[in-house]
Amino acid sequence: MRTKISISLLFALFLFCSCQAQIKTEKRKAPRAKATAIAYTIATRYFVKNTVNPQSLKSPKIETEEQFNEYFGAATVMGKDGKPTPINFAKQFVIAVLTGDTDLATEIKPLSLNRENKQIVLNYQVKVGAKQSFTMSPLLILIVDKKETGEVILKQTAH
Repeated sequence: MRTKISISLLFALFLFCSCQAQIKTEKRKAPRAKATAIAYTIATRYFVKNTVNPQSLKSPKIETEEQFNEYFGAATVMGKDGKPTPINFAKQFVIAVLTGDTDLATEIKPLSLNRENKQIVLNYQVKVGAKQSFTMSPLLILIVDKKETGEVILKQTAH
């Protein structure tokens, strides 16, 4: 009789443990979407027009030359690398990151540009340095192939 009770208790304990194990496995998180790197070129020799408020940029994704020219101007200088990076808006678009005017030495650095699900995600960092005797409008412009489609999301990483 005791043997039957012991076996019954062991069987009940086994069932209880099995149910608990199933409950724990059901609580697992769904796997995160895999990020795919997107190629880009950093555009140089451009400046933010002094009539532009950084909040007026409705989207960081700019797809036409006309829209680009509303916000930015070419900063050509003498020398070998004095011309602005060419942008072919028929085949490319740009992602622009503005921080606003500052008198601190400021640099915006891209960390990664990835496709995550149907979005293009730019992870970037803003490095702030010493006070300067002038103001500047820090700017980052990435040139991306138009084959990459989707909403652009900006994610600033703390430094």
